[in-house]
Amino acid sequence: MAGIVLPWAAAAIALAAIDAAVKEGERLPPPLPASVAATEFSAARAREHLEVLAGEIGERVTGSEANAAAARYLMERIEAIPGARLEVQHARGIRRGTDRATIYGVRNVLARVDGARTDEAVLVSTHYDTKTAGPGAGDAATPVAVALEVLGAVAASPRPARSVIFLFNDGEELGLFGADAFLQHPWAAHVRTFLNLESAGPGGRPVLFQIGPGNAWLASLWASEAPYPRGSVLAQDVFESGAIPSDTDFRVYRDDGGLRGIDFALYEDGWRYHTPLDTPEAVASGSIQVMGANALAMVRALATRPELPRDVLSPAVYYAVLGRTMIAMPRSLFRLISIALVLAALAMAAVVAVRRRIGVLRVVAGAILAIFGMALPLGVAVGLGWAAPALGRMHRWYASPEPAVLAWTAGAIGGLILAGGLASAVLRNASRQQAQAALLIGASLLWAAIVVAGTWLGLGSTWIAVWWLAAVLLALFGSAFVPRAGGAVTFLAILAPLALSVEVTRMFLAAFIPISGRMLLTIPFDPVLAALASIPVATVGPLAVAWLQGVRGRTFAGSIAFGFALTALTISIVQFPYSAERPQRVALRHEIEGERSWIAWQLFDQLGVHRPYRRLFGDAAPLRVDATVFATPASPPVEEPPAVHSNVLESAEGRKLLLEFGAGDWYEAVVRLPAGGYSSWTAWTADERFAGTERRIRLVNTSAILEIELTGSDTGEALVTLRSNRTTPALDRVVRSLPAWAAADPIVVRRIHVPTK
Repeated sequence: MAGIVLPWAAAAIALAAIDAAVKEGERLPPPLPASVAATEFSAARAREHLEVLAGEIGERVTGSEANAAAARYLMERIEAIPGARLEVQHARGIRRGTDRATIYGVRNVLARVDGARTDEAVLVSTHYDTKTAGPGAGDAATPVAVALEVLGAVAASPRPARSVIFLFNDGEELGLFGADAFLQHPWAAHVRTFLNLESAGPGGRPVLFQIGPGNAWLASLWASEAPYPRGSVLAQDVFESGAIPSDTDFRVYRDDGGLRGIDFALYEDGWRYHTPLDTPEAVASGSIQVMGANALAMVRALATRPELPRDVLSPAVYYAVLGRTMIAMPRSLFRLISIALVLAALAMAAVVAVRRRIGVLRVVAGAILAIFGMALPLGVAVGLGWAAPALGRMHRWYASPEPAVLAWTAGAIGGLILAGGLASAVLRNASRQQAQAALLIGASLLWAAIVVAGTWLGLGSTWIAVWWLAAVLLALFGSAFVPRAGGAVTFLAILAPLALSVEVTRMFLAAFIPISGRMLLTIPFDPVLAALASIPVATVGPLAVAWLQGVRGRTFAGSIAFGFALTALTISIVQFPYSAERPQRVALRHEIEGERSWIAWQLFDQLGVHRPYRRLFGDAAPLRVDATVFATPASPPVEEPPAVHSNVLESAEGRKLLLEFGAGDWYEAVVRLPAGGYSSWTAWTADERFAGTERRIRLVNTSAILEIELTGSDTGEALVTLRSNRTTPALDRVVRSLPAWAAADPIVVRRIHVPTK
């Protein structure tokens, strides 16, 4: 009996220990009080700024009075810091895209602490504006508060070797405009590297999710200097793939400014991101302390480093280890390590094959079974992930993901045990030691192929495969030289890479589950998350099938795993998908076009109008506009003076359409010109002139006169769309009628058709 219980008990204890170690690495440190020295970072002092910006001022949309109040607060605080130099940048600029141009107006607040070298500077950047959806405590009042406190600490410290510039930029939420405007400021020429502070959720430890380009020296500096390192190049690979529906000022500095820097952000509790729930109370003081301590340490390291590399150097491979330290190295060094490990693993596999007398057929069988060890857990988890969509009850895990994650993980474990049984059946004529040896050789071939492919493709995230290949190498050593303890050696070899796989998986689940509530999904997300949740089990699979050859009681353990999976899946399917703390996101637009008026509802999870989602609409029968948008009738608001005046001028030189946009409640105007009915346009603002030929012209927080050169005598009409965060009675009624589990993002949209003849 002990021979049956002991291996499973050891596995359970190991899994519990790994889970405890990963959670300990996520634990927040105690915040420092306001009484600590001014040269240290105090979360208590930073929280005072957070309470004013997100608590007293609240929503800070570009162009609003609240936005101006936030800017005034920043100016007052900077002026009160001895040694800090204040500058305010009122800027207009233009950003161009495919057949579209955006003309913007922003107010950036800058501070500078001069170093011994004034021609070189480190930039600390964040943004103080918000979306229309809430007070923006996480995004980005917390980074602003952190930057203010770091500014005070730098100014109170001995003079650094190079200057430090703090940029509190405007217009980030509407298109990264503040960062774009800063690149035109004289101080931008001094910047050699930067830190961008962001938030995709107000909780947890901030994560390093982008760095570079030519980032090896930056990653190494972060690994050695940041007191609370967290992050992985895997996050950067995913972010750069476009899988995450978000963008930051990092891209502007990197792509348009040619700068190298670090992008790190809060990201946990992303259910609150861009909702009314993003309040100061949701931000833990420990999260503020971690972000501030890391930012201050990096600013000091970069500002005092004798030289900052100017040339683009090797990209980095970096990853945190249980929240305690970070490993970082140039990708060139990582490539050498990978190649050496592949050669060592293949050589050791050859030794094992000779010593254990493993023939070619058993090597092939071992390789195929190793693939099954990875594929079966993944396949079972994904199959369970399709169960809810097949029953028409997808996305049920959103507010309470624990049952679903348990179901997918338990199902993956059941699949792994099935793979172990399959291996025993295929290798039934081999001794236990020979079966384990064949499976370990197969695992070495599989992981070596993955490492070679990942290295050849230049994927920094191959680091996790390298850890598993190292574990296989250790297990092969045990099989070759201590065969009686080979099972124990394999078990011990599994622990370290499994802990890293669990850590990365928890990080991505914490990010992607809330993100799924704001993705325009084209397929059910259940199987995608199921695959993600099964990664630790799938990666341990090739080694675990070898270990399972010496373990009895697999049928009983598999039955328990599948029982847990089905029970947890049932709980996940029947639960309601939303809660007051983790609500359904609903973008509400009161759209007004001539005499027509309606409320447009955009449901970001793309579940459609099914029970219980129909409750959102009350007694109104919604009309489907497209896959994610529904409409209900609404009373038009009181007629107002037009925000745009139009006129068509005719002269010997031709015909022109003039559109004059004056001050008003709108923060964004979009002009769509008639196709083929114009040749060019010129926009005149108070102090700038912009010209172009794009068909779509967007004005953000800037009044202008738009002069359009028309062609032909009948050129159709121009469409002007105005967006405002001012509410209407009809919109207020809808917002008040929403259930507690729905979070609204309401705006008013007016469409004006302007004839061109």
